[in-house]
Amino acid sequence: MKRKTLNLRIRQLLNIGYSIVFNFHYLPFRQARKLPFLFECRPTFVNLKGKVVLDVDVVKPKMVKFGHNGSLIVASKGFRWKNDEGGTIIFKGSGFIGCSSFVSCNRGAVIEFGNNFRIGHGTTIISDRKIVFGEDARVSWGCTFIDTDFHPIVDMMSGSQMKESMPITMGREVWIGHDCIVSKGTKIADENIVSSGSVVKGIFRKKNTVIGGNLAKVLTEGYCRAESYNPKK
Repeated sequence: MKRKTLNLRIRQLLNIGYSIVFNFHYLPFRQARKLPFLFECRPTFVNLKGKVVLDVDVVKPKMVKFGHNGSLIVASKGFRWKNDEGGTIIFKGSGFIGCSSFVSCNRGAVIEFGNNFRIGHGTTIISDRKIVFGEDARVSWGCTFIDTDFHPIVDMMSGSQMKESMPITMGREVWIGHDCIVSKGTKIADENIVSSGSVVKGIFRKKNTVIGGNLAKVLTEGYCRAESYNPKK
């Protein structure tokens, strides 16, 4: 454990320059000087435009960690960031996004992370409209969140064009298993669990359900994460 902690500190020191540039580029001085954003591995900045909003009352150092490697499953392989002109990425508290991940916010799009979010390594987040992770979100490794088809699709019978982009919204304490794909137009209510390997597209209004499959559907009801269980409710 001591060796792992030492290696983490070394990686943070090696990447402190990227963290300083990122914080002072995006945040007002009163927030940036506390270095709330920390890169734990070497980032690739595809685009450093748009806005980053840290929507908190109290700013603390290392609140949000990019390229975090809290798992032995995969070695750290960097972190990619792309925020286009007009894009807005909002952080409402602390959390982390794992190594080997890619965050991309297109022109005019929004990505919002609720307080105490946890997103595993190898995750891809691409927003063309809006993607919201609720408070206490838990996302395992290898997941993809994408709210756009990238290219228009036309109904050949009617000639009508499908909506190319639609928002994705996930409520409080949503848990996404590994290797899931969450597509445009998806809404997941509070305290739901998505089983590993699922392809999710649709609206799930009930709380405390287990969702799974391709395409995902409600598999069972009356479940929640163990850490959220309160028998007195």
